[in-house]
Amino acid sequence: MFQHLTYQKKLKWLSISILPVFFICYQLAIKKTLQEYQTYRRSLGQSAASAISSSLADLTDRKARVLSLYDRFSLDTFATDKNLLSIAGAFCKSNALMLKEYRTVGLQKLDSTRVLTRIMTFEGHFIPGVKFIYDLETKRMAGHVSSVQFAAIEDRQNKSTKMDLTLYIQNLIP
Repeated sequence: MFQHLTYQKKLKWLSISILPVFFICYQLAIKKTLQEYQTYRRSLGQSAASAISSSLADLTDRKARVLSLYDRFSLDTFATDKNLLSIAGAFCKSNALMLKEYRTVGLQKLDSTRVLTRIMTFEGHFIPGVKFIYDLETKRMAGHVSSVQFAAIEDRQNKSTKMDLTLYIQNLIP
């Protein structure tokens, strides 16, 4: 169709057809891009407001979880269910263990929290010792068992072997 036209006529047709092409491009691409950008800006403002309210809810949930963990490992010697000596004494009576040593190793200050470390040494059989560790870790709230050492000690007088269980238990002091 355009083969019989000269370059001047082709240039006229091109200059006339530029306006509809620009209008079509504006309608199909540029206008829709601007509308999407406005929608994005609107939704960004709304999501920022909802993010603030959801982050506040997340913070209160996180605070509740931290306080429950803090309560689990905090030191409370007045409550008998959290007093380590009363728990150990009751367990030793019912499970044939003997408390040999109970002492405080030290008090360390980490950030704003103080950590009290205590050592308990028991003598007895292996199975009740493992039961006591399990009981402290899962059922009781008397502290965190940070280290455990089992040692077989040979008694030369009786020619028998005894088991010593040493526990390192840490508590948070508010």
